Amino acid sequence: MLKKVFSGGARYLKQRLKKIPQRIPEPDRTWFALASYNIGFGHLEDARIITQKLGKDPDKWVDVKQILPLLTKKKWYSKTKHGYARGKEPVIYVDNIRAYIDLLLWYTNHKEIEEITAMPPITLQAH
Repeated sequence: MLKKVFSGGARYLKQRLKKIPQRIPEPDRTWFALASYNIGFGHLEDARIITQKLGKDPDKWVDVKQILPLLTKKKWYSKTKHGYARGKEPVIYVDNIRAYIDLLLWYTNHKEIEEITAMPPITLQAH
């Protein structure tokens, strides 16, 4: 059962990635896909449109993540195609995933260093 849940989530994330424009480079594409996974592609696009109207880059996660919370305010969501959204949630969601990835990378690097330093010294043998 758990395998089906993970498989379904991975398939959905893959679909989200396909919807993100190819011109957007990594890692921003992944951050947008994860935000879309959380809030929906339409709301993400609404935030990207507002981002552009405010003179920021709609293809940069760092800019769009500042705008997404505006989708909770009537002044902003009333001008969008998809309306109100819980705009703070995808920002927190993506930030949490990024922090987890950083932790895994730190741990992996730490374990590799630990394994290397725990190895017995190499001795050269004379022939």
